[in-house]
Amino acid sequence: MDTNPLLSGSSTLLVGCHDCDLLLEDTASLERRIAFCPRCGAVLDITKTNSLERTLALSVTGILLFIPANLLPMLTLEMLGQSNSSTMLSGIYKMTLGGYWWMSLLVGFCSILAPLLKLLALMFVSAGCLFEWNKANLRQALKLYQRLNEWGMFDVYMLGLLVAFIKMNDLGGLVPGVGLFCFTSLLVVATACGSVFDSRLAWRLLDPVNDGVETQ
Repeated sequence: MDTNPLLSGSSTLLVGCHDCDLLLEDTASLERRIAFCPRCGAVLDITKTNSLERTLALSVTGILLFIPANLLPMLTLEMLGQSNSSTMLSGIYKMTLGGYWWMSLLVGFCSILAPLLKLLALMFVSAGCLFEWNKANLRQALKLYQRLNEWGMFDVYMLGLLVAFIKMNDLGGLVPGVGLFCFTSLLVVATACGSVFDSRLAWRLLDPVNDGVETQ
């Protein structure tokens, strides 16, 4: 559960149970632990080991995979001696030419822009927390990540690719390209990156009380 210390006017962090809305004072240490709600027993938080280091490594890996996943061919349709390859960017461009500009904008934002910004924000926050960069900028990056967290839809795009592969395979030979393997690896890395990232730990390290910055 995401815990934002900026919601508190003092150095005491408050967390709310996502099941029963019980407001609790979070005074636990950063050691590995599992926190439960005393009223309903829901799991409030699980502290993750080496969260920042693993998040930094995975986010850098995801950014490196982003370029080939978007530019290299994903699927190649071979039919009657001709072949036509498709990349993520070319698919969005063809939707725009077909008059579906609103759909192309939505797909471009959810499958390219939002996931890239999420990986960049995670890389910046994890590296900044490890190397003690400017906390005000890191807090803004962490807020950006949390706002975009639900908009990155690699899994939905992958589902669309699977449906296209099944439906179009009867029309001709569909050959998976290098871009598809890069995209699959990017999906796994991005999912793992979001899973190992401990936002509670990041908010604790970026608490404005610790650096004398007044909350807005």
